[in-house]
Amino acid sequence: MVTTGIEYWLTIYPLARREINHWKRRARLIPDPALRAAAQATLNSEHLNPEAAAFFAVLASRRCRASLVRVIVDFQIAYDYLDSINENDASAPLRNGLQLHRALIDAVRPDASCADYYEHHPQSDDGEYLAELVRACQGAMRELPSADAIEPVLVSAVERCGQGQSRNHAMLVEGQAQLVEWTSTQAGRGGYLWWELAAAGISCLSVHALFAAAACETTRAEAVRVDEAYFRPICAISALLDSLVDAPRDVGTTNHNFFNHYDTCAQAAERFAAITAEARALLGTLRNHCRHMVILAGIASFYLSAPEASTDFARPVALRTLDCLGPTSAPILAVMRLRRRSADWWWQRNAAGRRREAGTERDRSSRKPVLACGGVLHEQPERHERGYVAVRRAGAQTELPRNFHDATALFTGDEQREYQEAAEQRVREPATLELHPVALFEGALRDRLLGDQSGEQQIEAWSTGVNRRADDAFDLSSGQLERNLPVARTAAPPG
Repeated sequence: MVTTGIEYWLTIYPLARREINHWKRRARLIPDPALRAAAQATLNSEHLNPEAAAFFAVLASRRCRASLVRVIVDFQIAYDYLDSINENDASAPLRNGLQLHRALIDAVRPDASCADYYEHHPQSDDGEYLAELVRACQGAMRELPSADAIEPVLVSAVERCGQGQSRNHAMLVEGQAQLVEWTSTQAGRGGYLWWELAAAGISCLSVHALFAAAACETTRAEAVRVDEAYFRPICAISALLDSLVDAPRDVGTTNHNFFNHYDTCAQAAERFAAITAEARALLGTLRNHCRHMVILAGIASFYLSAPEASTDFARPVALRTLDCLGPTSAPILAVMRLRRRSADWWWQRNAAGRRREAGTERDRSSRKPVLACGGVLHEQPERHERGYVAVRRAGAQTELPRNFHDATALFTGDEQREYQEAAEQRVREPATLELHPVALFEGALRDRLLGDQSGEQQIEAWSTGVNRRADDAFDLSSGQLERNLPVARTAAPPG
């Protein structure tokens, strides 16, 4: 395990970071503001996904690792991007999701031509961003020695992943029945519940495992065993752990959370343990099984290292899963927690540089950073001031950047109006998305709201999915503060 970790950090991680940085620069050139915002937000907030996926390269020889890292990282970036632009109601219809995810299928077929992936999508001008991701994957695939031998197995796994993602998103507009029906075609041994099969279906881990197999001398029969080992158990436990840590944030939103289908946390803990045990048993039959076991522990630790996994709600399920993984998971979990903390620290430290790159740096005479949400820029209060952010919306969930550093990296001054218009097109009914300015409170009024909380904490604009129609929207101006005080406490960022 120590050798595997050293190989990753010294020879694989630098390649992954270089590839991610390349696509960050490329995403800035996307013409459509909504698609550019989605691509940049994904690369900024989910950069750990391609970093973690690149760990599969430890299964291959050093001769093929550069090509393998490229295809894994590029495929994961494309997958996350498509997930982002396919998850709201305007883009969720099944035919749109399936057409978008054709890009993933073409990405693993080196001789395929790019199609019109945005045929049914509200926006389409990405400046060839998605097509370039597809061609980059194809170019890397051509350099893997067993790509031709395992192509049918790989294409089948990608088609399954695209179907699962598209049908999961389509629940927003086409209901749950179509997803349940599809999961019945994926049933196998293990007594999986329908939402566990749906969770397995949206995961691309089996695809990454097959990429690693393509980088080695692998027969088609061996590729089938690799796919069976990862789909269902490993793909399922990955998506279920993701749902576990996201469960508190998904409350009150339209997000489909797989974990919420369990009747009790005790039932969930039993199922997570059973699925993890099956995963370990199947991995034991594979060539290089020790490294596959480390990958399984790394996958689980990636999610269980999130702060949400340590809450009273998630801890019993998390501990049961870690027990099934064995002692291997402890050092990996510690490293993952350290990586998350260092990423957060680095993000805060380099906020000013990102604002300069995005063209949103403010005059040096004004020290107030900007808070961007819904395409509108507002000043953030000074550190000694505190306030709340409210969102006015109608009939649809508004997705906002997780914090103001994310947001200011997405919008320049010239893009505000364009993104506002694009955001308005995504709602079901014509509506105006409006971010009220941060309300500042002084003296006793601030003391009443905030008590003795420290004023050093930065304001964040959370995607809380506040489901309020326009006539229920609230305003935090001083004249309306008293009657909106309970709502203001609900909408406030966590202290």
